[in-house]
Amino acid sequence: MTLGPGLPSRYGSSPARVVEGEASAAVAEAVAALASRQPVVLTDGGVAARGAPARVAAAVAARLGVAEVRVHVLRDGEPDEARVADAADLLRTAAPDALVAVGGGSVLDTAKAAGFLLADGGRMEDWWGFGRTRSPHLPLIAVPTTAGTGSEVQSFALVSRDGDHRKMACGAPGAMPRVAVLDPALTASAPRRTTILAGLDALVHALETAVTTVRTPASAAAAAEAFALIWPALPRVAADPHDLAARTAMLRGSCRAGQAIEASMLGAAHALANPVSARWGVPHGLAVATMAPGVIRFNAAVPEAAATCAALAASVGLGASADALAAALEGLLATLGVAGAPSAWTGLADALEDVSVDAAGQWTAGFNPRPLDEAAARALYLEALEAAGRAL
Repeated sequence: MTLGPGLPSRYGSSPARVVEGEASAAVAEAVAALASRQPVVLTDGGVAARGAPARVAAAVAARLGVAEVRVHVLRDGEPDEARVADAADLLRTAAPDALVAVGGGSVLDTAKAAGFLLADGGRMEDWWGFGRTRSPHLPLIAVPTTAGTGSEVQSFALVSRDGDHRKMACGAPGAMPRVAVLDPALTASAPRRTTILAGLDALVHALETAVTTVRTPASAAAAAEAFALIWPALPRVAADPHDLAARTAMLRGSCRAGQAIEASMLGAAHALANPVSARWGVPHGLAVATMAPGVIRFNAAVPEAAATCAALAASVGLGASADALAAALEGLLATLGVAGAPSAWTGLADALEDVSVDAAGQWTAGFNPRPLDEAAARALYLEALEAAGRAL
């Protein structure tokens, strides 16, 4: 199978070139094609411990004929303003002419976000939105080690604002990676829970981009392709981390879903999940997957969204209705051992009004096929909590 070409960006960014193959060789060729002489590899501690960044750096050094290529190890954690500022400080000292990010979505987003600060300084909050930077960004080669965010083919970095942890989407044409390198072998060593939660995030990306109000025929096709790849593969990689065929399907599906996001954005499941992750630290993939079944049923009141969800369900043999898709997703969460997770949101019932206001004001809520107001958000949170009680 050949991965489809990048889609036209909703924001005018040139699509990343996607290369499938062994990461070290592919990155070395990509760096050489950029005429880079002083690249830097960015990663985090967990990925560095598994050895891939060092192998990539050695291959790049050999290809360029230099003694070494530096590997900078970021502190582990989600991208927030402090982590991005730390990364930018490291890079100013190194003075690279290109970046290679090897890691999960947090590493890729941190690398992209650091590019804003290197280009025009300031804080990440200054770059919240799209196209505000004036100077060129460093060229970036993105090497995902999880199949989840699709950040390797997007021109936005998601960064948590210091203080309230609100997700800021910071985008620019220059933030789009020049090259995305897909090597499924790099994902095999990810912890099982990381694999599952990243995979659920990718699955919801496919489901949401398929029905947004700004979808295009091309993005809808990419979303359907992503869903068909991810749905059967996710239980397989959860059961056997060394199933390379399933790993390949997951990485391709995640990438295609990421391309669909760049073209058609996301919806209510992400709008509902973001405040919960910010307030209670619930992992993003878990939060969006928990909210998604209710959102599917909520959106089914829109005939076109209902028909799209029915087609997705039928494409993988789940039945032919939005309700069948929502029920199957609930069953998948149970199979993967993550059903009932909202019980961890201990403060949600007490903060329901505030969180509902936050969800309705999220950027992605504006692209949902059915308007998400405060009352609808409150009802969906209550539905998720009720479902959690049944699952526990």
